[in-house]
Amino acid sequence: MTLPMLNGKLYAVFDPHLIQQVLRARTASFEAFSVDFVEKVFGVSKAAFAKLNNPTVHPDFTDAIHVSFQTESLHKMNMRWMTCFAQKINPISAGEPVIDTQNAGIERIATDGTLEVDNFWLWTRDVMSLATTKSLYGDHDPFSQDKSLLDAIW
Repeated sequence: MTLPMLNGKLYAVFDPHLIQQVLRARTASFEAFSVDFVEKVFGVSKAAFAKLNNPTVHPDFTDAIHVSFQTESLHKMNMRWMTCFAQKINPISAGEPVIDTQNAGIERIATDGTLEVDNFWLWTRDVMSLATTKSLYGDHDPFSQDKSLLDAIW
């Protein structure tokens, strides 16, 4: 699908086979999205961004994105996510739930030994979000250290 934009065109691809081809193509430009991403997500000022947006930094950033979408990297991230999620869910399904320090106050062990949560949606959101941030950031995951960061992004 082609969407006309003010300064060009945006192409939306929905077919999984074509998506893989686009992600692997070195000619596809993600520059407009990476610029917008860095400015908005990291709160980088225009002046600071001007220093980062130079011919040596931007290609490195784009190359890192391409590498992260390759099969091996995606597999590693998926395995990390599944491991983190399983570490939380497996004890519950075994009837031996453990209170996570991140979720203290949100979850508790009932008198019958089951896990109780006040808001299942918020609890699920946090468990899945923490597994995601752990898979993306690895051992240096700032969200696991400070739950207020997780609340802030939501």
